[in-house]
Amino acid sequence: MAEVAKWIPAEVAQGVYNNLDYIKRSADDAMAKAAIPDFKQSLDSTAQTMDAVREEILPFHRIR
Repeated sequence: MAEVAKWIPAEVAQGVYNNLDYIKRSADDAMAKAAIPDFKQSLDSTAQTMDAVREEILPFHRIR
C-alpha cells in the first residue's frame, strides 16, 4: 500500500495539469457570473416592489 500511496500526489498533480484548460474555463465562468449582476432578477424584484407599493398607495389616492 505504501508503495502505491507515494505516487498519488504525483498522479493528482498530473491530472490537474492535464485539465488546466477546463479548470481555467470553469473558474472564468464562475468569476464572470459572480461579477456580472443578473439584471433580469433585479428588474423582476423592482417590478414586484413597485406593484406592492402601488397596491398600498392607490387606495389612499382614490379616497382623496
